[in-house]
Amino acid sequence: MRKLVLLFGLIAVSIGALAQNKGDMYVLTSIHASLGKFSSYEIYNNQTTQLSQQPMNTEFGLGIGFGYFVTDGFRLELAVSGYSIQSPREKVSTVWLNNINRGITLSPNVSYYFQLADRFYYTPEVGVSFELGKYTHEESSYQSSSYPYRGFYLYANLLAFQFKVTPRFSMGVVAGDLQYGSLKYYYTGEPFYQSESLGFRWNSGSIAAYFYF
Repeated sequence: MRKLVLLFGLIAVSIGALAQNKGDMYVLTSIHASLGKFSSYEIYNNQTTQLSQQPMNTEFGLGIGFGYFVTDGFRLELAVSGYSIQSPREKVSTVWLNNINRGITLSPNVSYYFQLADRFYYTPEVGVSFELGKYTHEESSYQSSSYPYRGFYLYANLLAFQFKVTPRFSMGVVAGDLQYGSLKYYYTGEPFYQSESLGFRWNSGSIAAYFYF
């Protein structure tokens, strides 16, 4: 009986420690998405009238990555992902015309694992994403123009958690992110437009599967 208790104790300790010790490594695959609707209203004499309703930006992405723990609890990661962002611009008849960004990102980042429970971790992450892609402007239902772009985003995933399903496999979730980004758009090889953004994206999230070795 004593040996059995000791065995279960060792298993519990190994489960709690694994995936956060110096020298541990993992590969991951992830899915990212964001969507929603935007509505505007008018309030007059205590009466509320909806003025308009339109889709918000819709984003979908897939990624892979590799991580390495340089110390206990602290890891480095390099991730690569592809994405598509569709931004409704104007409604013509019953069809929405969109601005569409499609590209790839290379994202080095760092994270620290704070153990909240036996197999549950808080994993805030900060990093930078280098982006390369193509921007498409739909001028009508049958005509569009496209321009290449490149740039970067600085980001912080503050609502990030990971749960160890088994000693070698865990699932992670991220809800929203804080980011600053700068993109340059090119025409005939020369930059003609630059966009900058700063804010918290409350309607985005991701799910990732981690395989440790």
